[in-house]
Amino acid sequence: MDKEFPWFHKLTQKLISSLQLRLLGNGDFFIPPLLVLGDLGVGKTTYTLRFSALMQVPFRAISLAGKNDNRDLAGTSRGWGTGHPSMMIQLINEHKVGNPIVLVDEVDKCGGSDHNGRALDTLLTLFEPTSSKNFFDEYLSGSCDFSRITWICTANSVKQIPTTLLSRLDVVTVDKHAFDDYPPIVQRSITTFFTENGIHSAHTPTLEAADWKWLQRYYTSPRVTKKAVYKWLAYRLLSASNDMVH
Repeated sequence: MDKEFPWFHKLTQKLISSLQLRLLGNGDFFIPPLLVLGDLGVGKTTYTLRFSALMQVPFRAISLAGKNDNRDLAGTSRGWGTGHPSMMIQLINEHKVGNPIVLVDEVDKCGGSDHNGRALDTLLTLFEPTSSKNFFDEYLSGSCDFSRITWICTANSVKQIPTTLLSRLDVVTVDKHAFDDYPPIVQRSITTFFTENGIHSAHTPTLEAADWKWLQRYYTSPRVTKKAVYKWLAYRLLSASNDMVH
């Protein structure tokens, strides 16, 4: 993780420490609730997805930006035509694993009302070890044990996060990425592009000095760099394909 995400070093060390502590017990995978603070586009979601893949643990992301109810977290009663169990039950049932990773994205931008059920209030219950063991799912009309779910929240700032929620989270701030961090981002973006599009890596074009110079103009955030790499790859691959046709 340090090689691929060097600017996440503090978080990586935090995760390793948590897992080392687990080895002193029964060794099952679990990390207490975390809040990852970082600028927009710094790669918080990509990092968490990569971490879950390396750990071979099921992963699900849920965005709370503008979320006006807690139905994804608490489930919906069977009495409604759109009734469904909580997202956690669906994830656990899909993978038959009781300790997945759930990424709660943009927790600082969550809305909600007392009438519809506030997602932040539901998270308070889920983050408490005692109450998470007996969490009531509206659809199942019964209690569930979510005490071994690893919760990783992300935010750009703590200003809009209630202190009651902050007190239940271990906060880790992501460092600013340095110029030298971007070449690995470029290489990882190239690999991801070929995987997403089902293209064999043999078609990978060579990065010439002029290409690196062009890409450096987009070294403003990992997200912007990734978009630039995708644009460059599409241009190079389509140009090579047209040359072969002619």
